[in-house]
Amino acid sequence: MDKDRQLQFHVKIAGALNDLFDKESENYLWIEELQKEGALNDFFHCLATRTPQHVYAKITGKEVDPLEFNHLANRLILMDAQDQAKKEKKK
Repeated sequence: MDKDRQLQFHVKIAGALNDLFDKESENYLWIEELQKEGALNDFFHCLATRTPQHVYAKITGKEVDPLEFNHLANRLILMDAQDQAKKEKKK
C-alpha cells in the first residue's frame, strides 16, 4: 500500500469533512446535537461504516452490508500493517 497516496486521500477527505464543522456550510453539524445521548455513537458509526460502505458501492458497483464492509476494512488494515512490516524489515 502507498503511504504517500494514502496521505493525499486523507488530506482530501479530511478537507471535505471539515465542512461538517463550518457554521457557514449547509452540511454543518451542531456540536450540541452530537453531544446528545447516543448521537456520537450514531455519528461515528456513519463515519466509520456507513459512509465508507456507500463510497465502496459507488466505486465498485457492489452492494455490501455493514458487516461485510467491516470485514473488507479489517482486511485492508491487515494488508497495510503487513506492507509496513515488510518495508521496515527491508530497512
